[in-house]
Amino acid sequence: KQWYQRRVAVGTFFFFIFNKQLGLMEDEMNSNIKEVITLSSKCYSVLTIDDFNMRKQKGLSNNYCKKYHTHQTFKDALNNIKLDKCEFYNIRKKNNNLITELQSKQNINNFN
Repeated sequence: KQWYQRRVAVGTFFFFIFNKQLGLMEDEMNSNIKEVITLSSKCYSVLTIDDFNMRKQKGLSNNYCKKYHTHQTFKDALNNIKLDKCEFYNIRKKNNNLITELQSKQNINNFN
């Protein structure tokens, strides 16, 4: 996509107007969607016809989600009611010292 801009003069000020429309969603997949599983508003998995899988989950890093979650795990979480926890290390700053800290969070579930 290319965004074109116009320069509009109002008095002595110039404004740039982009040709965007309100409420128009941007196509993130650039392909035809085969299946979508949404467990909550910010926890979803999208499978395309080309077998490309995009997985997002609020609160977890994208690397963790890509490494440990598949489209099938989102399907299993949708059909089964179970509570899983995931553990990973984060780099944090405490008292001006960098430390690695083990953090445990709730994994994907359909309790929402």
